[in-house]
Amino acid sequence: ILKKAIGHHEVIIETPNHDEHLSQARITQLIQVIHAYRDRLKALSSLDYVRYVSIFRNYGADAGASLFHPHTQIIATPIIPSIVNEELIKSEKYWEENKKCIFCKIINEEEKSERFIWKNDDFIVFSPWASVHPFEFWIFPKRHQPSILFMSEREIRSFAITIRVSFGGLRNLLDDPSYNLGFHMITSDCYHWHVEVYPRLMQGLEGFVKSTGIFVNTMPPEEAAICLKEAFEKEEDEL
Repeated sequence: ILKKAIGHHEVIIETPNHDEHLSQARITQLIQVIHAYRDRLKALSSLDYVRYVSIFRNYGADAGASLFHPHTQIIATPIIPSIVNEELIKSEKYWEENKKCIFCKIINEEEKSERFIWKNDDFIVFSPWASVHPFEFWIFPKRHQPSILFMSEREIRSFAITIRVSFGGLRNLLDDPSYNLGFHMITSDCYHWHVEVYPRLMQGLEGFVKSTGIFVNTMPPEEAAICLKEAFEKEEDEL
């Protein structure tokens, strides 16, 4: 039985300034962008046929960007993507068995690990264990919350600062690399939203990865975290 495809695809223009990317944006502008994310997430999530809203950003030609003016894309789908669904299933299982959030546990452990990069009062950034991409990093709110709709105004500003520091540091460390950014969030009490960032640095191994499903990361996350931490702290000092 053929079913009609249904969903939404939107583009958020982040700024009227052509060169004001995340790594250089004003905090006030980033706050407006975050509010736009929240407004569209709330509106699209309210539709009966929408089960998931993906907010993502492609930066640079190597990352699939076809427009070079600063922008974010939003796609609403009638299905939950397999990656997020797997995270949700594992989160629910851990919650049922331990009455705690698995991601909160990860945050507490990574804050003390070699993979820790940067934090402020409300957010933490670290390189994930066994990361897939060189210099990959994740951004988590410290307070347990399933999506960006649950952020306070203070946390919104804190998130804007985290974005500015993170992408300013990445730009300076790796000479403005291409990257993909994706929000992981779903409305469930046991889920903990976060942002995953994948710099596009690996060259020449795409055929192997595509044909086997085996990822090759030439930069251990512990070593990447050392470099990123220094770059983030320098960016914070200059902010």
